Amino acid sequence: MQVEVSPDVLESKINKLDQVIEGLGSSISDGAAKQLRNLARFQSDTPSAIFPRKKLAGVLILLHLDSRGELQVVLTTRSSRLRSHPGETALPGGRMEDVDDVVEATALREANEEIGLPLTPPESLLYITTLPPYSSRTLLVVVPAVYLLTSPSAAQVISSLRPNPDEVEAIFHVPLQTLLQLPSSAPSAPSSSSLPPPPTSSSPKRRATRSSAEAGKVDFDNFGLTHTYEDLIWLSDRLYRLHHFTHSSFTSPIWGLTADILITAALIAEWGLSAEEELVESGEVEQEDEGRKRRLGYGRWAEGQMTWKEIIEEALRSTGQKGLQDRRTKET
Repeated sequence: MQVEVSPDVLESKINKLDQVIEGLGSSISDGAAKQLRNLARFQSDTPSAIFPRKKLAGVLILLHLDSRGELQVVLTTRSSRLRSHPGETALPGGRMEDVDDVVEATALREANEEIGLPLTPPESLLYITTLPPYSSRTLLVVVPAVYLLTSPSAAQVISSLRPNPDEVEAIFHVPLQTLLQLPSSAPSAPSSSSLPPPPTSSSPKRRATRSSAEAGKVDFDNFGLTHTYEDLIWLSDRLYRLHHFTHSSFTSPIWGLTADILITAALIAEWGLSAEEELVESGEVEQEDEGRKRRLGYGRWAEGQMTWKEIIEEALRSTGQKGLQDRRTKET
């Protein structure tokens, strides 16, 4: 089921973005402008409206420009006092609530609560796109919404962000395209602070780390990012490749679901992937294009890994919810 946005709506969105890019002038690089246009043209093939609201969460990919005119994304380190995912890196976000009309509103509301992101005036935040849904370790359906901070005083807004101590310990910023860096070495076990919790019916079980034939260090603009991965056994005893990004400036590693979401955003931004091409990247199509493999530069997915659609389907079934196919059949 492909979610089609009418050509007029898509053209209007692109026109708004072009006006913003023109207004930014020399403060935005040509590469960042291209990446934003690629993201804006992307259409997810799974609407969040087909999921039960109590199982939905929204996260915000908040983009802004650094001093070189390149795109950065805002990340948080969750409070160590939280019961869920304490001390982990996350995108601002949380569960959908009754006050939220759509999941994008959830992402914005949660960002306001967690990091003090001002939501007024509305034109200071430009909606770019919504990415395909994911599933968390706790089997929530997580939908990422992409926005660009367009305020003339964007730098001041970014510097004014403050963590809500009840939910967030720190805020940090990462260039979006660093997530396309090669793994820096053969995979090794992450530190104990970044490991998944003890196995449950829904959380990954540790598996022997598998080495990567593509392993090797490639610096991204001297940013010095380190990227490793390991394969775990998760739902239906299928492999899941857990990516792990570290850097001395990070307050916590970027790994797991957050890493997967950001890799997808970076791929779409850099290469303009459609929803169908993203499925090819995931291995759902048996014969992957070698060019697609080369342009990513590393093995994103484990052998036989479930696609995120399959993971969500299994997550919904395991929690007694109707699967995607059941819901679509009923709607039609």
